[in-house]
Amino acid sequence: DWCDRTLDKGIRVKLALPFECASDDVLRAVFKPHRREHCDALVEKLQPLLRRGLVAEVFLQIGFHSVRRNGTLEMESESTIAETLRWAQELNRQGLQVNAWFNSPIPGTPLFAPWRRTFPEAPWQELLFSIPSRFYKEEDRERLKQQAQGANTASRAAAFGPASS
Repeated sequence: DWCDRTLDKGIRVKLALPFECASDDVLRAVFKPHRREHCDALVEKLQPLLRRGLVAEVFLQIGFHSVRRNGTLEMESESTIAETLRWAQELNRQGLQVNAWFNSPIPGTPLFAPWRRTFPEAPWQELLFSIPSRFYKEEDRERLKQQAQGANTASRAAAFGPASS
């Protein structure tokens, strides 16, 4: 209702949606409270507002790491990364802007402590979303960068510019 009235007045509204990942297993492993079905239901409800001019930007991450029982980190599978990238295309076709980047451990989150134990001397700059840190295996860095860049359709994506057409 608020959004309808605001759009009626000609005011531009931009909504940021932290969907994060298409895989419920990954979302659960990294302690996210929502699931993909919740996100898809919200996108469906937003369709009339998108047609009226609402701008909705979805934030997705690839390369999530989860903590194994022994305290080491394990990167999400190629299949869950591919699932998120396919979802990014679907969301874009539904009229949402996509902003994708690498997952990085943020201080205060459950993944930060294992990262810091693994890389105790790493500089804070390696935690920036746009820099594929040593958190990723060398062979994964360029591939993940290209995949994230290819998924971006937002006018100003956090990690990279929009994919070229």
